[in-house]
Amino acid sequence: MKNIVGQPVRGENFFKRPIVIKKIWKALESGSDILISAPRRYGKTSIMLHLLDNPEENYNLIYIIVESINNENELFGRILNKIIESNFIDRFEGNSKIAIRGLLQRIRGLGLEQEESTELNYRQEFIKLLGLLKNNECIVIMIDEFS
Repeated sequence: MKNIVGQPVRGENFFKRPIVIKKIWKALESGSDILISAPRRYGKTSIMLHLLDNPEENYNLIYIIVESINNENELFGRILNKIIESNFIDRFEGNSKIAIRGLLQRIRGLGLEQEESTELNYRQEFIKLLGLLKNNECIVIMIDEFS
């Protein structure tokens, strides 16, 4: 392990925190929302990246930095864009996969890549996406730098 200061670490340089990681997975399994709060440079981002790199079975993790976002529509637009960029859809099967792919293609076709586009209410589109998930499918959206 190499000591790195000032930037998030991954892989073998991650300082293992098995108790913290176990508590996070236990909270997620119970359906809880989680807020990780600590002073600067305590490893909050590194923990999120560790979870992203080591997901539990049936969990779909999305990591997004939202420091520069000013409004709700942009927040949900960026989350949807991140989902489109990820291999999120590939983890699902059957009708869920077809429906999610269709919804995301429709959103992409309406110009999600253009940040200035306000034609869509991305919050409503996000809620539609969640409605397509089955009970055994979990999505964890890790939002970093939320001010």
